[in-house]
Amino acid sequence: QVRVSIKRAKNNQNGRAQIVCLHASKDRSRPCPVQILSEFKTSRPPNAQAFLCHFDGSHLTQYQVQSMIKRGSAALGLKERITSHSLRIGGATTAWLRQWPEEAIKAGGRWKSSAYRRYIRVPGTAGGGEANSLTLM
Repeated sequence: QVRVSIKRAKNNQNGRAQIVCLHASKDRSRPCPVQILSEFKTSRPPNAQAFLCHFDGSHLTQYQVQSMIKRGSAALGLKERITSHSLRIGGATTAWLRQWPEEAIKAGGRWKSSAYRRYIRVPGTAGGGEANSLTLM
């Protein structure tokens, strides 16, 4: 398992760190986040101030992270627009499809309310097969 401490985020401005746990993949046909992050950690500069950083250890800006996601998705040949927000959508949808309990989904995305429901997309529902928000009762 890898524990990621998020010190500040849009929904957490008070500086109290939130911990997100990533678990090793049991399916060898899928990438393992623990292994990937362990390898990534060894390539970072020793004076790094942030997890994602420049070679000199300084922070990346939000614009730079978004640019990396955009370039990465283009390099993979993805035609749809991928943003940093897409990662929240993908995480919530994957957790819901894997039947995680509501509290686990909320904790994983650092939601305190049922707002996470607006992030869940289910392919093939109404709208001609496009991914749509899921309405949960």
